[in-house]
Amino acid sequence: MQSDAVYSMHDALESQQVHVNKAGINATLNARTSLLAAGNPKDGSFERYRPKGEQTDMGPTLLSQFDLMFMMSDEPSREDDADVVEHMVQSRQAEGRHTRVRN
Repeated sequence: MQSDAVYSMHDALESQQVHVNKAGINATLNARTSLLAAGNPKDGSFERYRPKGEQTDMGPTLLSQFDLMFMMSDEPSREDDADVVEHMVQSRQAEGRHTRVRN
């Protein structure tokens, strides 16, 4: 993450306020909200036995702002992946047939 984005997130999560300073506008807005974030691991996939904090590209001070973290991993499976691809192809073909009939 870019350092200015990390700084902005820290500020909003800690003070529950967002400071806007653009085009001559200086304002402080309330930011009391829930935050849901998603990201990919640094190395492309999570390693089960390595600490999760080491596998993300966010610093510990930002990670500590989250109350709950879930790590999801995708176990490679040729059969499951083939089923997903087949479903996607069939859906795309069905959509194409439906579109041609309507036009």
